Amino acid sequence: MIPIKNDNVNLCVGQTDANSDLKINITIVMKRMLLIFVTSLFIAVNVNGQTRVSIYAGYGISQFDDGEFEGDQIDQTGYFPAGACVEFGMSKFTFGIEGNYSILPFNFDLNVPEFGKAGEYEITQLVLGGFVKFRFRDKKEINPYVRGGFAYYGGKGKITFTDEFKQNFTDVEDSELEFKAAIGFNAGIGMDFPVSPVSFIFIEADYHFVQRKADQQNAESFQANNFAFYLGYSHIL
Repeated sequence: MIPIKNDNVNLCVGQTDANSDLKINITIVMKRMLLIFVTSLFIAVNVNGQTRVSIYAGYGISQFDDGEFEGDQIDQTGYFPAGACVEFGMSKFTFGIEGNYSILPFNFDLNVPEFGKAGEYEITQLVLGGFVKFRFRDKKEINPYVRGGFAYYGGKGKITFTDEFKQNFTDVEDSELEFKAAIGFNAGIGMDFPVSPVSFIFIEADYHFVQRKADQQNAESFQANNFAFYLGYSHIL
């Protein structure tokens, strides 16, 4: 992000700077994700395991660095992710691929000392990755599990200032910025609840570990960890 300074305030404001490096990174990640999917499908077919398809949505809470915004103060905020995944393997041990997106993004209030609320900073999050799960029971009953995975994290940010703030500081403008592709990790726990021999409702709580960086020259990385709580539906094919 780019610090914009004047006599009274120093805010970290981004400007859009999409370039070929980001496009190359995304292309590489997507090719790797396709390779993982094809390899997983091939293994699943050959080991005669189960294939499970799931959809889910939930609520998340940011655990970002307090110093992400230079010169202002923020409170942590929530977001609403939704996604889908495909699992392969036996009844206890499965592995798969997933993708989810913040249908309602993180929305931080920008609070400037001696001024108050200066605006809002929205950050979207796209997650594409692989994971493994271990279920503690092999029967089709209430079944707790643990999971861990890695993922590509994408997204962008948007800063919108209030009219009052713009009147007082005429050198600031609303802006958008892209984030560079980042690789992070996640871990969580969950529980399946059967509703039929091949269908389940599940709940899950994950924690995402990731460092993000704006797609700008001399931008510094910042911690963008977050919790996510999901409610979903699974079906065994």
